Amino acid sequence: MKGISAIAFIIVTVLAANPIAAQQQQDAESSMLPEIDPQDIEIRSQFQARFPGLRRQPILGFDPNPRVYQIDPNRMPFMETPEQVVANLPVSELSRPNPPAYMVYPYSSVQNVFSRIGFGSYVTPESQFWGVKRLNNKSYIGGDFDYSSSDGHLDNQNSSFRFFDANAEYATKLSEKSQLSVNGGFKTSFNNMFDLPATTIPDGARKEYNGINLGAEFRHFKNAITGWKADANIRYYNIDLKNADALTGKSEERVYNVSVAKRWAGGNTDETFTVKAGAKGGNYENAIAQDSWLTAQGGVVYERQFNYATDIKVDASVYYAQNNIDDKIYLGPEVKVEHPLLDMLTLKVTAGAQPYVKTLEQRHTENRFLTVENTLRHTYRMYGKGEASVEYADQGEFSFGLQYEDMSDYPIFLRSDNGQPGNPVV
Repeated sequence: MKGISAIAFIIVTVLAANPIAAQQQQDAESSMLPEIDPQDIEIRSQFQARFPGLRRQPILGFDPNPRVYQIDPNRMPFMETPEQVVANLPVSELSRPNPPAYMVYPYSSVQNVFSRIGFGSYVTPESQFWGVKRLNNKSYIGGDFDYSSSDGHLDNQNSSFRFFDANAEYATKLSEKSQLSVNGGFKTSFNNMFDLPATTIPDGARKEYNGINLGAEFRHFKNAITGWKADANIRYYNIDLKNADALTGKSEERVYNVSVAKRWAGGNTDETFTVKAGAKGGNYENAIAQDSWLTAQGGVVYERQFNYATDIKVDASVYYAQNNIDDKIYLGPEVKVEHPLLDMLTLKVTAGAQPYVKTLEQRHTENRFLTVENTLRHTYRMYGKGEASVEYADQGEFSFGLQYEDMSDYPIFLRSDNGQPGNPVV
């Protein structure tokens, strides 16, 4: 029964569809419209939405004028590989374009100048000057002078004085690793001697000082550590004591100094070695002496930082000292140790020994009331020092320590009451 029902349903459906198809075919044949292929149908429309009474932005995503791109229907597909594309490009398109022109902004050259001028009571003018001028990117020139004087402030003594000291320096780079500097200076001063009843120095005695110095230094360093340097200089100094009767006299001195040092890095971090040699000598002339002296030195210096905290410096030097009294060989070692015990506490320990001679210029600078009949001799100094530095609040530092010195043949100043030239005061 089910099969007979299905067959009857199909027959009825076919009979109903045939009149509908025939009617459509008849309507198409009687219509005046041309036959159109559905694939040729192109729908075009233009719609502008208008909403009277509404003031708002246009509807997002709606474009009444869509852009239509023209594409060649006969185009060939892109089948080239990336290598072929790069190979077909012109070479000019692969090079970097020229950058825009660089405009150099001019800057004024660096000039550092300091000056101070003053005038005080008792006709006391003073003046100080310091300046540096860079000549180019490899050299500079600098100079300074210091002047002060007074007509004196004592009623019963002539206490006028004058101090003048001027220096100049020129430095230049000979190459990327070499540097040369030349310096020179001049000084002149005077002061009056005291008229003491216990001495034979008369009223109006006066000492005048004049000096000149020239020097040069050459440095050749591959970096901040490895390299060598050499320097040499000469100084002339003249002391003239006037209006002092039997003590009137003059003393002249010439001092020469030359040294050379070579430094290189060690195999450990912050480790350096230095080999150095040098000599300092001079001759002087006065009424009782025409002598000379010499101090020659040679040694090795070792510096190292342990554990990025403790700095150690060991200087093993040997000195040869010669003067008109004796000549000797001295050991001149020196050891320095610096260790930060805490973040704010640092300990420093220094110990060593060294022979030296203080020149006539240095002696008369210490005591400007010496007579001019002086002799010079080496002093051997052994010393030790311990120091502690405390930093507080990142704003200051407080240091305290203890120092011990043992010196042989150390000159002292004595007051002479006879005023005889044969009794030196140094």
